[in-house]
Amino acid sequence: MNKKIIITILVIIIIAIASIFLLGNRGPLTKTDNIPARNDTVINSYSISDIALHDKATDCWMAIDGKVIDPTVFIAAGLHPNDNIVDGCGKDATAMFTQVDKHDGGKAKTALKQYEIGVLK
Repeated sequence: MNKKIIITILVIIIIAIASIFLLGNRGPLTKTDNIPARNDTVINSYSISDIALHDKATDCWMAIDGKVIDPTVFIAAGLHPNDNIVDGCGKDATAMFTQVDKHDGGKAKTALKQYEIGVLK
């Protein structure tokens, strides 16, 4: 019985060490100003039907002001103060975005730019 416990503990330790080694020290994002910038140089264009395929919090695209945004990581990291952002997944969320007073500031515009993946056709 003791051998089983020791082996189980060793397996857990090995998995933990492997996870740390493979994932590195990537702590969760906590602020919008810590969001890594996208360095894509190719500008992709997407139709509204392309965007509609990504309509869940775990796979979310939206159009805002003619730009296509992929906020999936932003949502998963819990960086938005509420779940309303998910209502914009899979659609043109320009009206929804502009109706929120806080979105007039620089943080929201910066986050949009950082998650931009293309333009709306």
